[in-house]
Amino acid sequence: MPNFTIEVQDRPLREALDRLTRRLEDASPAMEDIARALQNHAEDAFQAERSPFGEPWRDLKPATKARRARRGHWPGAILSDTGGLAGSISRRAGANFAEVGAGKEYAAIHQFGGRAGMPPGPAAVPARPFLPIDQAGDLPESLKREVLDILDEYLR
Repeated sequence: MPNFTIEVQDRPLREALDRLTRRLEDASPAMEDIARALQNHAEDAFQAERSPFGEPWRDLKPATKARRARRGHWPGAILSDTGGLAGSISRRAGANFAEVGAGKEYAAIHQFGGRAGMPPGPAAVPARPFLPIDQAGDLPESLKREVLDILDEYLR
């Protein structure tokens, strides 16, 4: 079977392909927009008191509510006693990545649940996911559409 090579001579087409290649090598503008969308979804979880997938967070235990009331934080939003966790949500982006995270050492136990000092599992602290990714690595459908729209716009 003969080998074929096709060389594009059309200058405008070659230039368009070159521009596309350069945009894909450094997609920083799109990655920054995606990181911002990830951060917004995480911050929205705190406002709505539900995971980015729509599941309501488990209510506070009566003992937690009583402790907050004694400190004057009643009624107080779930995971927002001091605002430190929600305030630690940050984003980063680069040429080929976008990420969101929380800067508090106790963030993981609230995201996944568990016992302090123990791996995630049956929870003394119930899971109250706020980061917009599940354990399978999937994003909420609304965020997937948003990311695809950002990429589509960037590549146009």
